[in-house]
Amino acid sequence: MDGAHLHLAINHIPVVGTGITLFLFLVGFIKKSDEVIKVSLQLFVLVAISAVPTFFSGEAAEEVVEHMPGMLEALIEQHEQAAKVSMILEIAAGILAVLGLILFRLKRSFPSWLKVLFPLILILAGGLMARTANLGGQIRHEEIR
Repeated sequence: MDGAHLHLAINHIPVVGTGITLFLFLVGFIKKSDEVIKVSLQLFVLVAISAVPTFFSGEAAEEVVEHMPGMLEALIEQHEQAAKVSMILEIAAGILAVLGLILFRLKRSFPSWLKVLFPLILILAGGLMARTANLGGQIRHEEIR
């Protein structure tokens, strides 16, 4: 599988995974289930990790499409810049998730600040990921421009 194909195969993981994680976290929060919150944090670590190969495989995808007829370099650049910001936020949220898991292991409960901060960061990250995905879709799908 080449880099461009990899990018297409995995680019939905950080987008959809962030939403699924947020939903799962909120279910755990509402039900007051530390176990469900723990699972959501573990899942998000995987989602955050997936953002890295998704971002870096984008360069190979760019090489494939940049010389195609009707390609707008500005769209590619917008998508790339949005992807960089999204990846950085996903990684930061992933680090926060790891910190939460460590604190849970040490204290057997999650700090209240984590229960407020983590979903807020996921909402922001999810919004940025959705924007990034939309910009990426515009590169090859004229109907959504």
